[in-house]
Amino acid sequence: MNERAENASTPYMEKNPQPLTTTKRRKIWIWSAIIVIAICFLVIKFEPFSSDARAIENVIKEDAKTQLDLPQDNRQALRLIVTRMRAIDTSDCPGDFRAAYERHIHAWEGMRDQILSEPEGFLDSFFVGFLHGLAGDLTGGTADMAAAENYWLGQIRDTWNDVRAIAMKHNAKID
Repeated sequence: MNERAENASTPYMEKNPQPLTTTKRRKIWIWSAIIVIAICFLVIKFEPFSSDARAIENVIKEDAKTQLDLPQDNRQALRLIVTRMRAIDTSDCPGDFRAAYERHIHAWEGMRDQILSEPEGFLDSFFVGFLHGLAGDLTGGTADMAAAENYWLGQIRDTWNDVRAIAMKHNAKID
């Protein structure tokens, strides 16, 4: 066979291939290791069920339990909700989620404090209403109390929406 025919049958191979040197083997091994490590990092970094997501999901599940088996009295119920929320461990959650959840607890504390500051029972309500009436408030103070309660309800709703948005950012599954 002539040289030209031999080259045509094996166009990409050398006539006498050289064995891989130690340096070439080392480079191939190093690049292979770098590629494997990079792939592992990407899989771990972008894993949809990261430990952050699981920690957030646990907090949200615990938060849902804070409003179960509550007493009929709003004052006692709000005290219990806030106490239960404060007992939830958020230390494994990312900082932005912990901060948002803390703001949510503050909103609940604001509502609790508002309800606790309002008169309780007929006589308290009568005297507070009477004093407001003397001061010129024809609603007896109920309009101010209703406005404050609505403000705190709005804060609770808004902060919960923030908590949910941050949870979704961390790929946490929420209902």
